[in-house]
Amino acid sequence: MNTCRFHSAPEYATYSLDNLDFPLKFGAKASGADDCYKFICVENDPVKVWIIGEVQAVGFKKEGFNARRAAILINPFRDEDRLRMKDILCKLSFPPDQTEKDDIWIGKWMASRDTEAAAIPPFTDALDICSGVQGQPKFPISVLKKFDIVAVEALISRYTKDYKTWKEWRISLQLNRLFVLHSVDATQVKLDSQLF
Repeated sequence: MNTCRFHSAPEYATYSLDNLDFPLKFGAKASGADDCYKFICVENDPVKVWIIGEVQAVGFKKEGFNARRAAILINPFRDEDRLRMKDILCKLSFPPDQTEKDDIWIGKWMASRDTEAAAIPPFTDALDICSGVQGQPKFPISVLKKFDIVAVEALISRYTKDYKTWKEWRISLQLNRLFVLHSVDATQVKLDSQLF
């Protein structure tokens, strides 16, 4: 887990929260809906941040269909990481967002609002690190559960009500990839939950 905590790969614009110690700037404006202008970038390459913690809730399904916005709520192991996440969401917003954020969901829009529920694709970019199998096989997202330990790779993105002027915006963490570091025994989770 320490490897993930101090992970840094500048050639891929990938950093842990510990190594995110440089000025955070949005990419240059370009044409298209998904350009770098919406993301914190290094030389116009969107920065990918690793956040390690325990799964608190998952939102990959809704009413039997794949969720339009796939999302995960994690509890970072260190208070410093939680405070750093809140700091990013607050200070990079314009004007700064003073809303107190206890739960920070990390999500990704899988389909537009007008897409039929049955046509929404699943989030599948989850890799199994805990099995020890070489090549990092895919982890079935349907079995991800509370108390599993994960490293979330997220993009720092902004959104606005007015995409023409960008006079104001808010910040969100966009789910890019999920690394499952430890999967807890489902039986033990059930027993633990019955104690409370």
